[in-house]
Amino acid sequence: MSAYAASKHAILGLTKSLAEELKLYNIQVNAICPALVDTDMAPKSLKSRAIPPDKVSDIAVFLASSMSDCITGEAIKVYGKQDMYWFGSQQTALFKNLLQDRRKAT
Repeated sequence: MSAYAASKHAILGLTKSLAEELKLYNIQVNAICPALVDTDMAPKSLKSRAIPPDKVSDIAVFLASSMSDCITGEAIKVYGKQDMYWFGSQQTALFKNLLQDRRKAT
């Protein structure tokens, strides 16, 4: 879990750094940070609160449009019906279960 969290924070740092480096070239860099997205990989027990993929793609389309010309270096959080505390606890439980399943398989 620590490595996963560190990798997510590294992406946020890279986003801010690249945004600063590239702003003089009129290039915007932002990160989209969705909570659990409703995909085939999402656990069935959590699907009722998962974000539809089109909601995440709507954010990407917005960031690619001229309406977001003044936005750079930001982490856009997309939680939908989830809040960050609920998602964090569910995510921790999910990763613990995945690790246990992998250990059993080996």
